[in-house]
Amino acid sequence: MKKIFLVLFTICTTVLVCAQNKKSKALEPKPKFAQVAFPSMIWDFGNINERGGYVSHDFEFTNTGTIPLVIEDVKTSCGCTSTQWPREPIAPGAKGVIKAVFQPLGRQGSFSKEITLVTNTSPSGRILKITGYVIPNNNDVGEMYKYQYGNVAVNTNVLNFGRIPDTGYDSSYIGIFNIGVKTIDILKIVAPENIVITKNTSRMVPYTDLTLYVNFYPVKPADYGQIKQEILVYTNDDTLPIKKFYVNADVFQDFSKLSKSDLKNAPKIQVEKNTIDFGDVHYFEYPERTIQVSNKGKRELVIKRLVRSCNCIYPTIDKMVLKKGEKANLKVKWDLKNIVGPDEKSFKIITNDPSQSEIDVQLKINVTP
Repeated sequence: MKKIFLVLFTICTTVLVCAQNKKSKALEPKPKFAQVAFPSMIWDFGNINERGGYVSHDFEFTNTGTIPLVIEDVKTSCGCTSTQWPREPIAPGAKGVIKAVFQPLGRQGSFSKEITLVTNTSPSGRILKITGYVIPNNNDVGEMYKYQYGNVAVNTNVLNFGRIPDTGYDSSYIGIFNIGVKTIDILKIVAPENIVITKNTSRMVPYTDLTLYVNFYPVKPADYGQIKQEILVYTNDDTLPIKKFYVNADVFQDFSKLSKSDLKNAPKIQVEKNTIDFGDVHYFEYPERTIQVSNKGKRELVIKRLVRSCNCIYPTIDKMVLKKGEKANLKVKWDLKNIVGPDEKSFKIITNDPSQSEIDVQLKINVTP
């Protein structure tokens, strides 16, 4: 009888403990997190007409997490791609759309562009991709190739890439058409190491063309601000064998990967004046003015570059690295040769301050005889 009682007691105790464990687990708070889910993270546009205008695709997503989804930023790998995304938090279970827009003009051939999302999910990064092939539009040779270079005509002699992050790149092309009566060969192409060029062919018989595909990558370490470079194309064209092309870009530092702690402890530039008025100055003088630049942040402030708008002004600074609380003297000299009357110029201070990495300083003067 005692044995039966002990067995029954043991069973009851075990059942009671299991029930309590299940109840305690049920009462445990569920983990709270945001999670984004895309049915597809790659979209292929297929063949696109170069002059057909912008194309776009909507990447639909759902917040499959338990707290609102916040899209903090969306970055593209190329200036040819732009995006639109919801700025408001997305509730759990709700849907949203990331719109990717691609500009095919000047991007002949195949392309693959990345779109990086920064969100409050874990991990925070998500990468979308758009691909396709841009079909060149060569229907109107006169409209397409406007500039003559010896026995060839080109679509442009200047590639303006615009603003490019130091973590990205941009692409364009140079179209060359043989308007002569002899076959023209591309013998070699000389370009800086950060400019990568490929071509669809090296030979043009009369009244045919070829394409140079140009990818611009910021140099490492990056040279920030306005960048001007050249491409030399050597040919057997007896009237103008060397074709020169100019490349312009504006490289800026990408701060998107900085953490909240990095931003909180970042350097902070303070400039004494954003406008320097030299006043009335005789044209025989070589005037100079000085302002102070200080670091009001916590980490070192690095003056990466001073970019002037004119060769007639000479901005210099006595310190390129400023510790917390340090100051530097920024001196500006102005060459008044061929200047009479009022004049205005400017220069740009490029730094590692995430909140204002580029500061324009305006200069004014009135040159008197």
